[in-house]
Amino acid sequence: MFSTFPTKPIPHSPRLLRQSRQAHRSAIIYEPHLNKLPARPLPAVTQPERPVPVIQLPGLPPRSIPKGMVKSDPKNWPEVSKNWLAQFIPFKKIQEVAPPTYTPRTAKFHDARKQHQDLEDFDDTLEDDSYDFKPTPPPLYMKEPPEGGLVAWLAVAGAFLLQFCTIGYFFTWDVFEGQYNHVTLTDNHPAAVRWIGSFQLFFALAQSLQAGRLADAGYFKHVVMAGSSLFVICLFLLSFIPEEHFFLVFLCQAVGMGTGMGLVFVPSSTFALHYFNRWRGLALGIVMSGGAFGGVIFPPILRCLIPQHGLGGAIRVTAYIIFVALLIATGLLIIPNRTDRGKSPLLHIQLTKYSTDMCYIFAGIGTCLAVLVLFFPTMYLELLGLEKGADPSTAFNSGIVLSLTGIIGGIFFGFVSDLYGIWNIMIPVAGGLALTLFTMCAVQGPKSLVAHSIFYGFFSGAWLSLMVTALSSLATKVEEMGTRVGLVLTGSSFFALFSFALQYALLGPKFNWTAPSVFSGFLLLGVMGLAFLSRTKIAATKIMTGDRRRYIKGILIL
Repeated sequence: MFSTFPTKPIPHSPRLLRQSRQAHRSAIIYEPHLNKLPARPLPAVTQPERPVPVIQLPGLPPRSIPKGMVKSDPKNWPEVSKNWLAQFIPFKKIQEVAPPTYTPRTAKFHDARKQHQDLEDFDDTLEDDSYDFKPTPPPLYMKEPPEGGLVAWLAVAGAFLLQFCTIGYFFTWDVFEGQYNHVTLTDNHPAAVRWIGSFQLFFALAQSLQAGRLADAGYFKHVVMAGSSLFVICLFLLSFIPEEHFFLVFLCQAVGMGTGMGLVFVPSSTFALHYFNRWRGLALGIVMSGGAFGGVIFPPILRCLIPQHGLGGAIRVTAYIIFVALLIATGLLIIPNRTDRGKSPLLHIQLTKYSTDMCYIFAGIGTCLAVLVLFFPTMYLELLGLEKGADPSTAFNSGIVLSLTGIIGGIFFGFVSDLYGIWNIMIPVAGGLALTLFTMCAVQGPKSLVAHSIFYGFFSGAWLSLMVTALSSLATKVEEMGTRVGLVLTGSSFFALFSFALQYALLGPKFNWTAPSVFSGFLLLGVMGLAFLSRTKIAATKIMTGDRRRYIKGILIL
């Protein structure tokens, strides 16, 4: 705008110098409201252009620069816009740089040629139209259960076979008791023979804590294989024991087979829970129904084979069946691929933590009280039928009907618990179980015996599967599910040990069915009340947690 400088000399007085500086500032920022122009013009100052980024340095691998720093060529727009995924690609290959034929001293990448080839392959993959970008999930996703799949359902099938071979064989006790009292152990009192069954159940539940802790620490297959081997070996040894050897029978059947059952029960029950989160009740209902299915299969086999091959031969036949089934079961059990899991030291039993969890305390007390009377109809159902006028085949088949309906009840209520909540279903199931125990003394013939078997099997099978699911749901992390379930079952083993003696004392020599029936019914009502208290505490905890989450969600995080 100005071609020459002003001809007047610049004054040197302080006031004039101040005015001159003000005029100099007004030349930098032009303000239209000023009436006078600056005293002298200032030369235009331009910012130097930004240097082009360095693409390649000696000894460093080739790099690309962001797209925003490169001007697109209008002539090359078909090539640029042919792939709609190009807008999601943060980098664009600018130029091809030949890889260095030697490695400079300052190079950090010793295999620069391979590095350059990997970058070329990556760029070709990004330019491919058929490439579907699927980001690799972070490791946190791998900590969640896979929620089904072929491997998960194969694991459920394997756990089902484990329960079928071990827990299912426990339901043959009626057959063994009849043979011991009338054929092989006639020198011993029937009450002494019954202690064999009591201690077998005791050892099965007493090993739950150690088995659960080992399974949580990552030694699942070691525990299952040890328990399965011990169970099969003791079963074969039991078939070769001669008559009137009470101590050997007690050692093999009560101690050996009971310990093997205990080492298998908790790991096989909680193993399927590592594969499921939404359908845990259904999966565990299928697994627990394996024991009831064994109660349908093994007692008739033993009863049919004993007249032809004797007790030892019948036991060996079932032992071979169990041996093959256990081999298949251990092959189907595949440990979940969890990056956060592995073999670790045994977890400490945090009694301080568990003692402050009132939901867990109520559930544990309810389980102990239920175990005290839960197996009373199972062990005395055949005797009840014979006392009420049913023929021996009908009385024996009533136990099979009880096991068969237990399969249906466990799977059905397991599925319903996944829809409506485990503790919401535990309360009516415990109430139904109490009602069937109250009506046990009302059995008067074969028809009422079969009806009682149907309803009691339906609710007892459901309660057993829901009990394990409920206890495992109280665990704060996956690694303590076996410990939580095992601790409660180990505590209930002492109640199971004296349950047969208590039932025998209540029944009396004259077989008074009213006293044990009413006592068991009231005890199950108490179990229902404890389940209601646990459900109330859990609901209150969820309300507090929900309020806290809503409060935290409203906080703005910068």
